[in-house]
Amino acid sequence: MADSSPKPKKNLSVLLVTGGCCHDYDFQSKAMQLAAQEKGIPIDWTIVNQGGKGTTYGHSKDTFSDKAFLETVINGIVWAGGR
Repeated sequence: MADSSPKPKKNLSVLLVTGGCCHDYDFQSKAMQLAAQEKGIPIDWTIVNQGGKGTTYGHSKDTFSDKAFLETVINGIVWAGGR
Protein backbone atom coordinates (compact mmCIF):
# COMPACT_ATOMS: atom_id res chain seq x y z
CA MET A 1 0.00 0.00 0.00
CA ALA A 2 1.41 3.40 -1.03
CA ASP A 3 2.00 6.06 1.59
CA SER A 4 -0.44 8.87 0.76
CA SER A 5 0.59 11.19 3.61
CA PRO A 6 1.71 14.64 2.47
CA LYS A 7 5.46 15.04 2.11
CA PRO A 8 7.05 18.03 3.86
CA LYS A 9 8.09 20.72 1.40
CA LYS A 10 11.82 21.09 1.00
CA ASN A 11 12.93 24.70 0.99
CA LEU A 12 14.12 26.08 -2.30
CA SER A 13 17.66 27.51 -2.09
CA VAL A 14 17.97 30.83 -3.90
CA LEU A 15 21.20 32.70 -4.57
CA LEU A 16 20.49 36.28 -5.62
CA VAL A 17 23.52 38.27 -6.77
CA THR A 18 22.81 41.97 -7.27
CA GLY A 19 24.71 45.15 -7.88
CA GLY A 20 25.56 47.68 -10.49
CA CYS A 21 23.66 50.87 -11.07
CA CYS A 22 20.25 52.20 -11.75
CA HIS A 23 18.14 49.94 -9.49
CA ASP A 24 17.11 49.86 -5.84
CA TYR A 25 18.59 46.41 -5.14
CA ASP A 26 17.79 46.45 -1.42
CA PHE A 27 14.10 47.14 -2.15
CA GLN A 28 13.92 44.62 -5.00
CA SER A 29 15.57 41.89 -2.92
CA LYS A 30 13.16 42.48 -0.04
CA ALA A 31 10.17 42.61 -2.44
CA MET A 32 11.12 39.23 -3.90
CA GLN A 33 11.42 37.73 -0.42
CA LEU A 34 8.05 39.11 0.68
CA ALA A 35 6.31 37.99 -2.52
CA ALA A 36 7.59 34.42 -2.08
CA GLN A 37 6.56 34.46 1.59
CA GLU A 38 3.05 35.71 0.72
CA LYS A 39 2.70 32.87 -1.81
CA GLY A 40 3.82 30.35 0.82
CA ILE A 41 6.95 29.37 -1.10
CA PRO A 42 9.57 28.06 1.35
CA ILE A 43 12.92 29.61 0.35
CA ASP A 44 16.34 29.77 1.98
CA TRP A 45 17.78 33.03 0.64
CA THR A 46 21.42 34.00 0.16
CA ILE A 47 21.67 37.56 -1.12
CA VAL A 48 24.96 39.09 -2.22
CA ASN A 49 25.01 42.75 -3.19
CA GLN A 50 28.18 43.77 -4.95
CA GLY A 51 27.44 47.46 -4.48
CA GLY A 52 26.15 50.38 -6.44
CA LYS A 53 23.08 52.57 -6.05
CA GLY A 54 21.37 55.19 -8.13
CA THR A 55 23.59 55.93 -11.10
CA THR A 56 26.80 54.72 -9.43
CA TYR A 57 28.19 51.52 -10.87
CA GLY A 58 29.07 49.09 -8.07
CA HIS A 59 31.25 46.41 -9.64
CA SER A 60 34.95 46.82 -10.05
CA LYS A 61 37.04 44.91 -12.54
CA ASP A 62 38.18 42.82 -9.56
CA THR A 63 34.67 41.60 -8.62
CA PHE A 64 35.17 38.22 -10.26
CA SER A 65 38.57 37.81 -8.61
CA ASP A 66 37.11 38.34 -5.14
CA LYS A 67 37.41 35.00 -3.30
CA ALA A 68 34.30 35.55 -1.15
CA PHE A 69 32.22 36.42 -4.22
CA LEU A 70 33.49 33.43 -6.19
CA GLU A 71 32.93 31.11 -3.23
CA THR A 72 29.32 32.29 -3.02
CA VAL A 73 28.79 31.73 -6.74
CA ILE A 74 30.43 28.29 -6.62
CA ASN A 75 28.24 27.33 -3.66
CA GLY A 76 25.28 28.56 -5.72
CA ILE A 77 26.22 26.21 -8.51
CA VAL A 78 26.35 23.37 -6.00
CA TRP A 79 22.85 24.37 -4.83
CA ALA A 80 21.57 24.20 -8.39
CA GLY A 81 22.56 20.53 -8.39
CA GLY A 82 20.49 19.87 -5.27
CA ARG A 83 23.18 20.21 -2.57
